[in-house]
Amino acid sequence: MRNESLNPHLSDALPDELAGFRPTTTPETSRHAEGTLIDKYGRHITYIRLSITDRCDFRCTYCMAEDMEFLPREQVLSLEECLRIVRTFVGMGVTKVRITGGEPLVRRNALWLMEQIAVLEGMKELVITTNGSQLDRYAVPLMNAGVKRINISLDTLKPERFKAITRIGDLDKVLRGIEATRTAGFTRTKLNTVMMRGINDDEFIDLVRYATERDLNISFIEEMPSATSAAAAAIPTSAAQKRSSCWPAASNYSQPPKAPAALPATGACKAATAGLASFPRTATISAIPATACASRRKASSTPASGKTMR
Repeated sequence: MRNESLNPHLSDALPDELAGFRPTTTPETSRHAEGTLIDKYGRHITYIRLSITDRCDFRCTYCMAEDMEFLPREQVLSLEECLRIVRTFVGMGVTKVRITGGEPLVRRNALWLMEQIAVLEGMKELVITTNGSQLDRYAVPLMNAGVKRINISLDTLKPERFKAITRIGDLDKVLRGIEATRTAGFTRTKLNTVMMRGINDDEFIDLVRYATERDLNISFIEEMPSATSAAAAAIPTSAAQKRSSCWPAASNYSQPPKAPAALPATGACKAATAGLASFPRTATISAIPATACASRRKASSTPASGKTMR
């Protein structure tokens, strides 16, 4: 489905016969109860993503500048305000909430927020997306807080490459965190791997093997274009690490398929795009104003905290 908010240049590409289309659903004809959250096509929105911080303890080359200027704490919603938003959405029929960031587990008292969300009447599934750096410490508390499932970012199994991609991350710490989630009893844990030509494309089979051996799911994600994506090209790779080396199993290809042309750089970090992208039956909201951008640079590494629970 075309996303007009992400591709405004396509707004004039609709066929003439659809130019004036408006959905026929009205409050009188809707099959949903009054007060239910629906999109413009009359579909019930049951799933929201909530970004609770723009801060992260990694500086991944495809996501952040090395020296970030984070938002002042007073511009970020307090945790009480985040809870109020989620409670409102759940009251409108949302049954699944994903907590994201930045890295949500660096937000002080994030566990309190999750505990409160998990017990809301009508909530069926509270999930979280994390870089895994804090899971060795928080896996059991997350289970006790009512989190049902965890997505973990993992782009490589090679320590030196992991350090190059994240700039400051420790692969062993993330791998310990993954094991901690298994020990805590989480199931259907999913790994998210960003595919980067010439950087980690020789590891896809190894990553799939790592996941299947541990009963994990894995998704491969196209790299999101941003102003900082080009920095990844600075990571040294040998000829053996380039894309062609990962294709032996794909015997139908005489050479690696060509990648699509890159989209124009947006200059926005992942946390800043919350609220721009929406998918069928999904809404994305953020405690972070959409004006936050990775192109603003200033050294900062202090996790968000402040008045009230923050």
